[in-house]
Amino acid sequence: MDKANLFNKWYGFMCIGNLFTMFGSIFYILSTYFNLNQIELLIGLGCAINWISVCRYFALSRQYSLISRTLSVAVPMNIKIMAGILPIFIGYILLAMSIFWNDREFFSSFSDTAYTFFSMMNGDSILVTFAYTTRKNSIIGQLMCYSFVFMAICVWQNMNLVIVEDSYLNVKYKTGYGWLTGE
Repeated sequence: MDKANLFNKWYGFMCIGNLFTMFGSIFYILSTYFNLNQIELLIGLGCAINWISVCRYFALSRQYSLISRTLSVAVPMNIKIMAGILPIFIGYILLAMSIFWNDREFFSSFSDTAYTFFSMMNGDSILVTFAYTTRKNSIIGQLMCYSFVFMAICVWQNMNLVIVEDSYLNVKYKTGYGWLTGE
């Protein structure tokens, strides 16, 4: 464990990004031998990883590290919340698939149904999905849409927002004198 702390994980992350970019560039030069989609994937991953690694330099300054410190506090708690929400979300997906299975646009597969509910959760396709489900089955479609939108927007998203806001305020107003008070 102590030996693992000697190695900075950011450097390994940056090396992987640079390797993706280098190999993608070499493969692009030799593009007659390699598939262009794979080359673009390598270059894109390398570029994304290198841009994410810029966060490491922000962490060195207290003024610019507020976002990374907030995320380091909020993300583990949000993952726990999402793990608790996941069975309910999957339950809604399976219910919609069993009721509206003959729809080829919204509910034909597990991933299409999950995408439809995720879009509803973010307010993108509430009216379209509501209109379709109530046309197929009026009462059950309304109950499913109303209960899902209420749970997703009023409960789940607000829980995540409160966690992020609380983490932000804790990180922002936390003093560097915790060693004096025993914190």
